[in-house]
Amino acid sequence: MPLLEPVGSLARVFHDVLLATALGEAVGLPVAMTGAADAPGILVDGLYAYGSVTEMTLLLAESIAENCGFNPKGYAEALAKLADVENPLRLYHPATAAAITGIRRGEPWWKARMQPLQDGPRLDAAARAAPVALFYRSQRVAASMAEAQALVTHSSSHDVEAARLYVIALHQTLYRLDPGQLPLVLEDEAQDPLLREIAARLQDLAEEPPGRAARLLAPLPGGEPHPLAAALYAYMRSHRDPLRAARAAAAMARGSADTAAAMAAALAAAYSGLQGVDQAVLGRLEARDWAREAAEKLYRATVMCHREEPRV
Repeated sequence: MPLLEPVGSLARVFHDVLLATALGEAVGLPVAMTGAADAPGILVDGLYAYGSVTEMTLLLAESIAENCGFNPKGYAEALAKLADVENPLRLYHPATAAAITGIRRGEPWWKARMQPLQDGPRLDAAARAAPVALFYRSQRVAASMAEAQALVTHSSSHDVEAARLYVIALHQTLYRLDPGQLPLVLEDEAQDPLLREIAARLQDLAEEPPGRAARLLAPLPGGEPHPLAAALYAYMRSHRDPLRAARAAAAMARGSADTAAAMAAALAAAYSGLQGVDQAVLGRLEARDWAREAAEKLYRATVMCHREEPRV
């Protein structure tokens, strides 16, 4: 089933979604580090730094391209070899970093992922899953592969389910589902009670101001919104502006601003592209060249492995 309203070339869609992930994380990373919604971007040699979500996303894209589909062993090896878990600017979650370090020491990934360092939802495995939605044309298969890639470093059923729902959201968005209809789809798909409740609440909150929406989307009274909820709300409010969506998600879920903003920006880019984002901002992303190269590899692999032009 083709896009009803194509967003430029399909190769461009791949590029925009992966680069938007880096854009969103660059917005959210300083917020997650400082807790300040207006924290300035973190500069590395004059470029806006990327974090663990972007790194794991692009490694996943390259691994899928290399293996003509998702391969857990291949992705685990890529993480063990290339993930910069010791770099504080990447802001790896301690449990994710411990899992990757365990793989690096020679533990099988299905053992290394069993980490006790959990502290609420750990949605880096969800936020890194965009390449799965781009590569697989079947939503059912994409959802299954989203779970599989999450399980390489995560053992929490909630985190795995969040990855599945995020990929379903991206898949539906790539096929031009109206943003306002997305909560209905996710409520129907959700198996986790909390995530189902979040999807149900989102249906009535798109027009609510951010402060009220944040309170109603918090799993616990007085807490922050769930990162996926913040991402979906921000996307629904700003689906034609990935940068604005990223900023809104980061401001709502400050403790998980990097993951929430990355998902919000990717969803908005899947719907409308990056044409409306200041090119000077995109040009200052540290991950710009890597995202372009990974997108090209993933697009070429999608054409070759499916033996035809991808129909996203």
